[in-house]
Formats: sequence, C-alpha cells, structure tokens
Amino acid sequence: MAACMLGGFGMKAEIGLAAFARLRDQELLKGTPTAEAIEVALSIPFVINGRTCGYRFPRQKARYLSACLAQLDGLELHASDTVLRNRLAELPGIGLKTASWIVRNYRGSSEVAIIDVHILRAGRDMGLFSQQQEPQRHYRELEAAFLAFAAALKVSAAMLDGLMWDYMRRLPTSVLRSTSPRKIKENVQSRQHPSREHLQAVPGPARPHAREYRADRRPAGRLSR
Repeated sequence: MAACMLGGFGMKAEIGLAAFARLRDQELLKGTPTAEAIEVALSIPFVINGRTCGYRFPRQKARYLSACLAQLDGLELHASDTVLRNRLAELPGIGLKTASWIVRNYRGSSEVAIIDVHILRAGRDMGLFSQQQEPQRHYRELEAAFLAFAAALKVSAAMLDGLMWDYMRRLPTSVLRSTSPRKIKENVQSRQHPSREHLQAVPGPARPHAREYRADRRPAGRLSR
C-alpha cells in the first residue's frame, strides 16, 4: 500500500520507489508513524541517476500515508479482488486507480485495471475510450472497457496494461503531442509524407524488458506508475 501511495501523481517511477525504500529503511512503515516523521523523511531530496530530485507534496502524502497505516490492521482482506479494491478506495488519499494498483501488486489480479495517464492516452488513441471520459468521473466505465478489451484479446489484463504502460511512458514528448486530439486535424495534410523525425523517435518493442511482463511473473520495478 505504501509503495503504491508514494508513486504516481506525475512522478517518475524511480522517485516513488526511492521514497518507499527510504521510509522502509527508516522503519517508518511499521506500526503507526506520525505524519510529521514521514514528512521529514520525504522532504529530504533524493539523488536519482546523479540528479537531485524533490518529492512532490510531502506534507499531503505524509498525512494520507500515516492515516492509512493506522487503519491497516483493521482492513479485511476480502476474498474478492474488486471488493478489496473498493474498500481500499475508502481510505484517506486512495482513489480507485491507486486502490487497483495495490490489489494488482499484492494479488497479481486481472479483475481490476490500472487506468493511469498512459493507459488513458493509449485507450483514447485506439478508440477504446472516448475523449470525454475521465478517470476521476468515469473510472469504472474505463475499467470495464479495458477488461473487455483484454478478454477479447484473450490475454491477462495485468500483462496487457503493464506492456501498454511501459511502452507509452517511453515515447518522446514530441510523439505524444503529435498524436493528441488537438494535433490530429493539423497533421492530416501530411499523411502522405510522414515525418521521419517522428518515425525514428518511436521506439520499437523492448524485447528484454517486455519479457518481464509475463502473466505468471510480476515485473520488476512495477510499483510506481
């Protein structure tokens, strides 16, 4: 739960995992740590790949995480993955996406979908989601569409969204902008002469990395999205 809560919100996966490792090493994930102690730990900058990075919203995240850890012992681990997800979504600072993410990592479940910004963008590009659907208001509708898509392909939802997430997050910003709804109309006239820059910028399938997303094995470093 802590690892998933500390990731997301526009942060790179490496920062979320570094924050989790720091709190774990300082034993701030045991018992009921105070929000103040967690905030102090998160406020110290992280060094990621030689660069100094600050954690976003340390006070808010510390308050939520402290409150959730205090309620963890009383949480019933329901047999149904969806019921457990819905129960987690009632805890402070945990929405349906983060709750689904926790259940996915804890149980390897394909009964829930993690509709983050990368899956949302891919789903819109392929016509699976409408441009009007937003996770904040239509999460269950987006999830149902994604799970139906995985079922139609006869693949694990866990493997499918893992591969889609990993590929989409690797795309250069220039490519993502060129496929946004606002740019589609502008780019229509250039269909017969596609940009070589864009074609070269799109990475091909990362074979060694893709193998980590087998349905029977959890991928490494998957906790922060």
